[in-house]
Amino acid sequence: QGRPEFEKLDPALQANIAFVDDVAPYELMKIRILNGGHAALCYPSALLGVEFVHNSMEHPVISQFLDTLERTELIPTVPAIPDGTDLPSYWDIIAERFANPTIDDTIARNCYDGASRQ
Repeated sequence: QGRPEFEKLDPALQANIAFVDDVAPYELMKIRILNGGHAALCYPSALLGVEFVHNSMEHPVISQFLDTLERTELIPTVPAIPDGTDLPSYWDIIAERFANPTIDDTIARNCYDGASRQ
């Protein structure tokens, strides 16, 4: 089947695609910052009865806890990314995604089998 025909994508989307020799640093970045963020917010959110991830990001205690955890505990454990990705900026993008109500990601989905995502 080969690879998808990325050349047919809008040039703005093409700018966000990179072919790399070693995907491991990017995978670790995603697992620590995105998956770790989901794990950090889903369990306290569940205990507080919060239904959706975007609602957790609106919660003053959970959102502040998550932002502090990401910036002081999770991001510092991620080695430098070969392309120079700015890790705090990556977290800002993930935080915007978590806060997006159109995604409708549930806390229950994130709590389910969470250990397998780390």
